[in-house]
Amino acid sequence: VAASGGSLAPVKVFAQDLLAVSNSGALVLDNSSADPAVGDALGPVSDSAARLNYTQNSLLTKKITAQVTANPGGSDITLTVSVAGGAGEKTLVTGGATAAAQDVYTNILAGAVSDAAVTYKASATAAGTRVSAATNFIYTVTFTSVSS
Repeated sequence: VAASGGSLAPVKVFAQDLLAVSNSGALVLDNSSADPAVGDALGPVSDSAARLNYTQNSLLTKKITAQVTANPGGSDITLTVSVAGGAGEKTLVTGGATAAAQDVYTNILAGAVSDAAVTYKASATAAGTRVSAATNFIYTVTFTSVSS
């Protein structure tokens, strides 16, 4: 006579929604070595030092938005962002004014977006961004994952 037995092996899986974005490098608007005949345009300059990493295991499709949540003001700087593999270049600040949240990566199924380059681009005019010495205009860009 043979005997058999059974055992349960419960496995608990937690919902994952993990988003991390590193800081960019410096975007330096300086046309002091340029021909003065080009006018008062400063830039555009870009930087792709920041990286985005995201993991989710939802049954729903997700997207990532970006929005400037701290704007230092006092300039006519235009700031854009794009994420490699994402939804293309999006404008976060135009002429110093902050835009609403922009979709920077869409249709994210369960899984991961790993080490995606985040490119920021900045431009301004000399007339609209006046300073008496080198000045840092530091923008806080908040990335948020939401259901599509």
